[in-house]
Amino acid sequence: MTSIDQFVAFARALPLDRRAPVEEALGAIMATYAADCAFADSEMAEIDRRLAEQNPEYSPANEITGLLGKPFA
Repeated sequence: MTSIDQFVAFARALPLDRRAPVEEALGAIMATYAADCAFADSEMAEIDRRLAEQNPEYSPANEITGLLGKPFA
């Protein structure tokens, strides 16, 4: 049995009133694979370039906190 088969069996075994969160989670995952959410070729090239950097530079924690409003840790 594949992981997908196990997922479907799990979802089908749930009572109808408990399936909604599982269906919503799968829907959210499927939505991330939609064509309009895909990265453009130029964006993928930039991601690949950055991942290939031997010594990447990161923003300081206070800069990230300023952007997001709260610390990560």
